Amino acid sequence: MSVPAPSRDPAPPARAPQPRLWARWRARARQGPRVLAYHLVRRARARCGLTRLVDLQVHEIVAVPSWRLRLPPRPARGLRVAEAAPGQLAQLERLRPPVGESYAARFAAAHRCIAAWLDERVVAFVWLRRGPCRMATALGYWWYLPAAFAWIYDIYSDPQVLGAVPYLYAYLRQHPPGEGVQLLAGQTELDNQRSRLAHRSIGYEVMGSLCSLRLGGWRLHCSCGVVAPGRRWHRGHALIPLHVLAGRFEHPGMAAPAGDVRLQCECGRGVTPREEAITCACGRRLGVRRDGLTRLGPELPYWGEIGQAEMAALLQRAERMGWREAVASQLPDWLLDSISSPERAAFHELLPIAAGARVLELGAGWGGVAAPLARHYRVVALEAVAERARFLALRRRQDGLRDLEVIQGDGLTAPLAAGQFDAVIANGVLPWVAVLEEWGRPREVQTELLCRLRDLLAPGGVVYLAAENRCAWADLRGRRDLSGLRFTSLLPRPLARLVCARRRMRATRKTGYRTYTYTYRGYERLFGEAGLRIVAAWVSPGGGYNRPEKMVPLQHTAIRYVQGGAPRSWLRRAGMRSWVWRWLAPDFAFLLAPAEAASPARTAEPQHA
Repeated sequence: MSVPAPSRDPAPPARAPQPRLWARWRARARQGPRVLAYHLVRRARARCGLTRLVDLQVHEIVAVPSWRLRLPPRPARGLRVAEAAPGQLAQLERLRPPVGESYAARFAAAHRCIAAWLDERVVAFVWLRRGPCRMATALGYWWYLPAAFAWIYDIYSDPQVLGAVPYLYAYLRQHPPGEGVQLLAGQTELDNQRSRLAHRSIGYEVMGSLCSLRLGGWRLHCSCGVVAPGRRWHRGHALIPLHVLAGRFEHPGMAAPAGDVRLQCECGRGVTPREEAITCACGRRLGVRRDGLTRLGPELPYWGEIGQAEMAALLQRAERMGWREAVASQLPDWLLDSISSPERAAFHELLPIAAGARVLELGAGWGGVAAPLARHYRVVALEAVAERARFLALRRRQDGLRDLEVIQGDGLTAPLAAGQFDAVIANGVLPWVAVLEEWGRPREVQTELLCRLRDLLAPGGVVYLAAENRCAWADLRGRRDLSGLRFTSLLPRPLARLVCARRRMRATRKTGYRTYTYTYRGYERLFGEAGLRIVAAWVSPGGGYNRPEKMVPLQHTAIRYVQGGAPRSWLRRAGMRSWVWRWLAPDFAFLLAPAEAASPARTAEPQHA
């Protein structure tokens, strides 16, 4: 009996029996009707050959407080978990090459990597980015991460090493990403059952969903939250704040910092600027403090009411003879009154805060508002233009304003720690913020600023914001608006951009039409997108929000009282209606609070100032 010789090439292993089609669909149906419908739509898209033209993706947004993470029962033998350094890029790339942005670019953008080593070999890693920041996505939209969030993404483990990922989360619980971080958030695709079960086993909960539709080059997104229900529609390159989906999560031991103004490094550590060089414990330099002025970040291009050469001469003269004599001899009367009049801060009587509260003014300029406020509160004046910040520091020193601290920095990028201000003042800043920030559309930039202001509020804090009305009666009659032209605020946005394409704003470069203003309803929608609500609103019929000598609540009874009773003419009676003032008022002053807060520090009842 002959025995065949063994083959040199071993026979391929037998394939595992694949489940039948009906069994796979039945397993998907167990996941719920949403998952089944999602599978049917994507399968029909692939069968019709529309993958390049049409795309539909649904993601679940999940989050978990770090103190609720479910940890492994005991430490793994020989497994070491630590934060990876930029010098270990080769080990990370050896485990898995980067998908999308390179690992070096992630480290340069302050992203952090937590890795697990087994026998001096990387076997698992996870990337994270803590707020406040904005994060670009492959689907075209932007996530805005508040200061209380850390975004977890790009989790990978060696297939030959099982069970390493939970130890990465155990490290995050023992070493939080930063002070004040309350939630670890991420996203998973709707039909990825394995990822959904893994997140659920660790302790993640679904806080919302995001549906993204692409038709050629046109994109549309729809977000829906579990804590804050309701569908919200977003354009292709919209900025979507995470806190609007998640509601508000409070750590039981979290409190607003007291004392000096607090900064926060990108690594998450808190820093108090008390020495000349402001340096974090990680070695990153945040800024410098010299001559009563704290400089944070790079200097922005100069822009203002007078030229840069005139501003430099005014600073030299103010050093020699005092700031009051310098501005009186060089500036026009309208600008002099705006700088030195104490009526600029008359609105502070409407703020529901106590004496000595900590107040931040954004875009402090010449100090016309910050200086009078410093006589009642502890004020931090934030100004982006270096020359005006120097003037404000000089004014502080000459007037002896001990409760005024001047910071040169941008409201979007200054590393101020969250939750430390009882009130934030943004007087005429919102329409101008997109002039120097050109990363996105003006509405997205304004939404990011509002989200940032919301982050800076302490529990019970409020935002006072004043801005122009888009459909003001004076603009309808031909007054020049913020663009320097007539009727541009009344035009549709695309047409206004064409009209202002070659128009220079008060900056040193062409910016087009980026000074977006809104009607009352438009401001209300914009605030809602950022997670803020209107507590009270006023109109200043005299000199506008820059001279708030008389502020009238947007209520029919208050308007009728200010106008001197009920007139006989039906036309005058119709002009006293609050909806008429909401449409045709020159500008608005709003008192805002976080949308989930029941009330600010004390109830803000409509009153006169």
